This record gives sequence, structure tokens and C-alpha cells, in this order.
Amino acid sequence: MSISAIKFINSKFLFSLYPNLVIVEKPTTNIDINQLIEIIKYGYIEDIINILRSSISKEEYNLIKKDSIPCVTLSGVFTHRDSKNLVNHSGLIQVDIDKVEDYEATFSKLCKDNYIYVCFRSPGGNGIKAIVKINPSIETHKSQFKALEIYFKSKVRHCDR
Repeated sequence: MSISAIKFINSKFLFSLYPNLVIVEKPTTNIDINQLIEIIKYGYIEDIINILRSSISKEEYNLIKKDSIPCVTLSGVFTHRDSKNLVNHSGLIQVDIDKVEDYEATFSKLCKDNYIYVCFRSPGGNGIKAIVKINPSIETHKSQFKALEIYFKSKVRHCDR
């Protein structure tokens, strides 16, 4: 079998990549979940993450987070970063769990959760970003988000005890 014949697993989960949180117009490109995992796993933006985590003030932290860190629209491909410009739903949703008290225990428990597809430390270092596979539906996206929010609030509460 040649390398070009290989079908990469989960490359069907496509979403848009933007240079930062400020730019909402046309995305830089679209990437798949495998590419995002590679960016995180191999530290392609590690330098800016380290600067963010060592920032001196809340203002500096917010400026770096807003202007310097690339962001993705995990739930789909967009022409412009707002819900009206969704071209194709990815079938993924991101759950942010901020200010985790017992990080290691919470992270370990979430990694074992049946709903979690990918889980990683947030750029700031004190939270967890969890990616969940969902029904790729624009119509039910909000209700799926609300259900996951309730589920994970309960789950994290039990982890931090």
C-alpha cells in the first residue's frame, strides 16, 4: 500500500483556523482534528503559550490571549466567524472547563469519560479544553451544548471534591 492510499482516521472533522481571537473575517485555512492534535502535541505554538502563562498582569495576559494565539471554530467550517456563516458543521463541540481546582484528578477523570474525544490543557494552563463528538446539526447545536454543559458541570464538581 502506498502512503497516498492511506485514509487518515477522523480527518472528516473539519473546522476553520483563525490567526487570533480578534480577526473574525475569512479564516486563514481549514484544518482537521488530526492537524489540531499535532499542533498541540508537538508544541507548534509552545513559545507563545509559555509567554501567555508567564505574563505579568491580567491586562498582558488578555492581550496575548486575544492577539497572539491562533483559534479554531471546532464546530465547523465558517466563511466569517459567527453562527450565520457556518458552511458545514464538523460534528464536534468544545467544552471549556476553567479554573480547575484539582487539575490532575479532573483531567484524568475527564480523559476516561466516554463522551470525551480529545482533552488537553487550556492555553492559560489552569483549565481544560475537551472536545466531544456530537450530532452535526446546526438546528440542535445549542441544545447539545446545553446538555453537555450540565453534564460536565456535574462531572467536574465530583472531581474537585
